[in-house]
Amino acid sequence: MRNARSGHARRNDDTYQHMAATSSARSRSRKILFVGAGAGQSVSTVELLQQLGLGIRHAPDRASALQHAHAARPDLVMIDATDIGLDCDGVRRDFEADAKLAGVPVLLVAHPAAIDPDASERQWRTLAENLPVSIIRYDLACRPTYLSAAYEQLAANTAADSAGTAPLVRPALSAADSTRLAANVREVLASGASAEFELSPETDGGANWIAVRIVPEFCPAGHVVSALVIGQDISAHRQMEQALRALANRRESDLEEERHRIARELHDELGQQLVGLRMNVNMLHMLSGKNEVRMHEVADTMLTLVDTLIQSTRDVSASLRPTILDMGLIPALEWLTSRFTRHTGIRCQLKVDQIEAEMTAEQAVAIFRIAQESLTNAATHSKATRINVTFRREPDALVIEIKDNGTGFDVQNVRKPNAFGLVGMRERALAAGGEAVITSTPRRGTVVRARIPVAPGDRGSA
Repeated sequence: MRNARSGHARRNDDTYQHMAATSSARSRSRKILFVGAGAGQSVSTVELLQQLGLGIRHAPDRASALQHAHAARPDLVMIDATDIGLDCDGVRRDFEADAKLAGVPVLLVAHPAAIDPDASERQWRTLAENLPVSIIRYDLACRPTYLSAAYEQLAANTAADSAGTAPLVRPALSAADSTRLAANVREVLASGASAEFELSPETDGGANWIAVRIVPEFCPAGHVVSALVIGQDISAHRQMEQALRALANRRESDLEEERHRIARELHDELGQQLVGLRMNVNMLHMLSGKNEVRMHEVADTMLTLVDTLIQSTRDVSASLRPTILDMGLIPALEWLTSRFTRHTGIRCQLKVDQIEAEMTAEQAVAIFRIAQESLTNAATHSKATRINVTFRREPDALVIEIKDNGTGFDVQNVRKPNAFGLVGMRERALAAGGEAVITSTPRRGTVVRARIPVAPGDRGSA
């Protein structure tokens, strides 16, 4: 009985060996190129294929993959998707673009034991649930598949209620913000590039600000499979920023009023007294006898000193706030550019397009001060020989542009603590409801462009 069983076992073994040999002989003509480091669990895949008798050739990286393929002429290319240092998508594109390898199938492979998706997902959720930011994951159809605890608290609904619902339905977002969010999510899913922007949802407590960053998630093959929307509440930061800006604007407004008051007192009070003093000295000069040479000399000296003092007073008054600004912005700009040329020797040309707009005193002062600061910076730092100032009207804004041919600078230096002039121009434009943009390139000059909005229908005199 034992001999019978033994003979039966030998026959089964012989049959298995014959089948394996037949399979091996049949598959030896099949050649497979395996691309990847060959480490970790993927070794099991290679060993399994070798046990089946397939001819395996190994290319450790992308750089050598095509070289091995041209030498081996494989029937199949397998790319190790578990090799984190390998550009799997790049390898695939290389093979698809090679005419000599046309028709050769290319597969991405990973041993099931190489990846523990449940463990990875648990780690990710643990991190997401403990971050002080709202996180939403969207699939390729733009359906939310995950909502973090922070988002649930913000939206007052649960992940179970929201997951898989209509795409991009977010609480308290305006139609414009919802459209913008939807467009950005779709763009990230399509392009694989991240995006950043801000949203301002309305709540019972007023406006909020949320900084949004959308990042794509990729599979091991390098394809986008989902997108994460990460939102951080920056309302406190924005409110503090607005409060500081309002405080700075109030301080600047108070300073402007103080300059105006002092300039007016210098012009009206001190200026008139100096003129009266000059008249008295001149009268003293006229009443002195012809033989009183010493008296004439003293009177002439006093007249010269009084004239100098009068001019200095006018200069100080004009520097604080030129009285011509009360006559309109365009006359003030003409005075500013001509005075600049006269004092610095730098040619400064003003071009004014037809301007018909009613503006507030604050807007006029902001435009004038931006032009004044720009010219001061050009004279101090740029080594320019020519400056063009252009003032024009756009459909909904007034634009002042100051362009010089100076040495230019690195615009990043605007962020330095001592760049008060450049920062001040931006703040002045913001206080007037507009913006100031400074562009510069070393050795190619600088352009300061400020845009102050006005109502499209306003007509009047600037």
